Amino acid sequence: MGQQNGDRARDQPRDQWTQIKINESVQVLASNHDTINFAKQHKKSIRTMQIIPAAELISKKCVPCEGGVDACTLEHSQKQLSFLPNWLLSENGKWIHRKLVFKNFLQVVSCINKIAELSEAEAHHPDLHLTGYRNLEIAVSTHAIDGLSENDFILASKIDALVATEFPKLLVSNLGKNV
Repeated sequence: MGQQNGDRARDQPRDQWTQIKINESVQVLASNHDTINFAKQHKKSIRTMQIIPAAELISKKCVPCEGGVDACTLEHSQKQLSFLPNWLLSENGKWIHRKLVFKNFLQVVSCINKIAELSEAEAHHPDLHLTGYRNLEIAVSTHAIDGLSENDFILASKIDALVATEFPKLLVSNLGKNV
């Protein structure tokens, strides 16, 4: 008598199988073939998130997110942030943020305007918080999925490049070091 599907799944190398989250309490382990069929039948987006170096993120374009995809896992977000050292992950893992201190009010407002232009071009918008006349906190999240997506890391890398080129004499970042 042949092996049952569950036995066969356990005997296969782990990287040949994909974990699919059906709902909060049900998860299954499926072969790549089964994963594709599941996605077609249930109109689910099954995708593998990759860790992408900042230099590659800058060259990517944000894509509209209407929901229907899973947010990045905490582990994935932490690994991705290793390429974006000026950004910190929130305690709940749902957003990333960076704090900047500028020389004066006009400089911080100029930065906000440049980030606004960049965000419009990317169709992905961060939360911008100006306090104490020269302190800016930038928070990025994908609201449609209540968490982080690749778009957030793309936008963060582009904001880093903008700050580095447009504001090279920035006083400090959230990590207490010069940028």
